Amino acid sequence: MITIDEMAEWSRFNPTPGCDHAGFRRIQSEFGCSRSEAEEAARVASGSLDESEVIEESDPDYVRFPKESECCLPSEFSDETIPSKWEDMIKAITSHQEWLKDQEIERSEVEFKIETTVPVILFIRGDGHLGNMFTDHTLWAKHHKLLLKHPAMHELNVGDNWDGAIKTYMADLVQEQVVRTKIQRKLWWVAYRPVARQHKLVALIRGQHDAVWSSDTADFDPLEWFADENGDVNYLGAGGLIKLTVGNQLYKILARHKFSGNSAKNPEHSPREMIRQLNNSVDIAVVADRHVGACAFHYEGGRKYLVVRPSTYKVGDKYAKEGGYAEKPITMPGVILWPDKKRILPFDNIEDAVDVWNAMFA
Repeated sequence: MITIDEMAEWSRFNPTPGCDHAGFRRIQSEFGCSRSEAEEAARVASGSLDESEVIEESDPDYVRFPKESECCLPSEFSDETIPSKWEDMIKAITSHQEWLKDQEIERSEVEFKIETTVPVILFIRGDGHLGNMFTDHTLWAKHHKLLLKHPAMHELNVGDNWDGAIKTYMADLVQEQVVRTKIQRKLWWVAYRPVARQHKLVALIRGQHDAVWSSDTADFDPLEWFADENGDVNYLGAGGLIKLTVGNQLYKILARHKFSGNSAKNPEHSPREMIRQLNNSVDIAVVADRHVGACAFHYEGGRKYLVVRPSTYKVGDKYAKEGGYAEKPITMPGVILWPDKKRILPFDNIEDAVDVWNAMFA
């Protein structure tokens, strides 16, 4: 049986780079001894313990005090080999990152083309909050039937389609739900499948209520799933640029569910800031989230652009009452876009847009 002294001698003649002896792991690997024996041999080899002082592990007085010399890296982690190891890890991580990107359907820029020789109506809808006790479900259904029936209507959906109260995030909101979140989500999925099939959904953007909370909690984005299951639905996630071609005319639309710079006195401020910060070459800027509607042209930097904010179908909820917010009318904007020239005719509610289109082109 090999002794501690013999193992220590071998350790001195086979040092780990950067040290004057081999560490206990290499000794244990070389001789197949117990860890405690290898540790003692490493201490002997380092000169911190004379072999005459060695106490066997079976001795009742045996106490082990680790020494710094025992922490020497084994040869497989020497300075000469570490670079190739971490570089291999970086390559593996990078490769997996690229694979994950390939699986994503979320985009920051999308294109949508409407083949037509007459103007179309872009219905900008957000903050449906289906399932909340304060939501005007009758008006939501009326608008949805109009969308499915009218040949010129297409929708840009900017999120918060259902209430989606998840207790860990908003316990008080749970009490306002008429039906559970699962039913809210299914209701929206069923209602929007024909919209997707008819190629009427220009783009889909997530809100907190219908996607963010669910994604954060369960790593499941219901809107992303819907876009993936229904073919060529453009999914912009938090938002992005939409290149909408109507006939032969291109319109650039920058849209998000929410953006910074909100003002209680000026609902147009946030989308205007979005243009300044993200893209000042667009024709239309859309932001939702705050439940206050807006629809107006602005001129800046020698350019004319339209700012749009849908309000909400949920009015007079507890959050608004507690915050002292006055009830606002429900306004879901409609914008008529021409196919042969860049002409934008906006309306702060979809009914007016449809009436004018019918009078002009029906």
